[in-house]
Amino acid sequence: MRPPRIGAKPRFQASASTGLGGWARWIAKYTFTQTGRPVTNDVRAKMRFRDGLIAEHWDSFSLHSWTRQALGTPGLLLGWSPLLLPSLHWHSYYSLFGSMGAWLALGIALSRWPVVVALLVVGLSGLRAGRSATAIEDWGEESYVRRAGRTLDAMRADLLARCPAPAPYTRFYFTDVPAGAGFLVGDGPALRVWYSDRTFEGRFYREFAARAPSARPGMDRFFRYDAARHWTEIVVGHEDIDRARREDPAWLPDHERLARVLTQGGDWRAAYAEYAKLAEVVPASAEFSYLAGLGAITAGDSLAAKRWLSRVAVDSTASPGQPNRPAGRA
Repeated sequence: MRPPRIGAKPRFQASASTGLGGWARWIAKYTFTQTGRPVTNDVRAKMRFRDGLIAEHWDSFSLHSWTRQALGTPGLLLGWSPLLLPSLHWHSYYSLFGSMGAWLALGIALSRWPVVVALLVVGLSGLRAGRSATAIEDWGEESYVRRAGRTLDAMRADLLARCPAPAPYTRFYFTDVPAGAGFLVGDGPALRVWYSDRTFEGRFYREFAARAPSARPGMDRFFRYDAARHWTEIVVGHEDIDRARREDPAWLPDHERLARVLTQGGDWRAAYAEYAKLAEVVPASAEFSYLAGLGAITAGDSLAAKRWLSRVAVDSTASPGQPNRPAGRA
């Protein structure tokens, strides 16, 4: 859990958990930078766990208490007035219901002066247009949401172009996804909508786990995002390595990371295929040969394991002055 602002000092009061979820009460003490006022925020958190990690997390606290502490009485009154409501920044939309009453009262008071009302509406419209065009890094602001929407639309279009017809029961895994774009939530329901296939799932690299024996068979596909090249698919197993390396300058670190992900997720057969590719591309690396041998052993391929580990033995005896790094790891 992260403090709400830089400088916050969370203090946990109580917590409890089960295998599926948990709750916690924590106190965040910090200074609200816009007013310099100290804030003590009493937060209740609920969490849902998956694969030993927090999959979903909800925080709740008293907005009224926070506003009173962060803004003080004058700030509280001003923040609820419709003209100065944006002063709360991303908290403003929490106060919309309260502002409706102020608008009704203002409308009744000005009902006898329609010209004033018209000028007020025109003035507010101009302020709104300027605010929507101002780049603000608060996730509740219109400009932020618009930028995130454009980013998400570009990511969706590029993914559909590079992967137009995945097989049923495909699982997608992503890494280096831009923060704040809202690309992936939960198990990827957006992917099922984009592809019109209810069997698809989408998660991040860190959530990868080998398919259970009882699960439907399907492909696991891995993608890395960067702003210049957009999506790059990191292919598991057999591929045209020369062509792949020409198209992806980061092929080697991409597949090193993928091999680690597969290993940590328990898919040793796929991890073995990745380490074998890496060992072929970098034959001087005893480490890749060693890891390919371990992967083959765990995957149940003793002949391949003997071949890869024999290469490690040859490499280690060829340079007696160098430490045997893989053996040291074992």
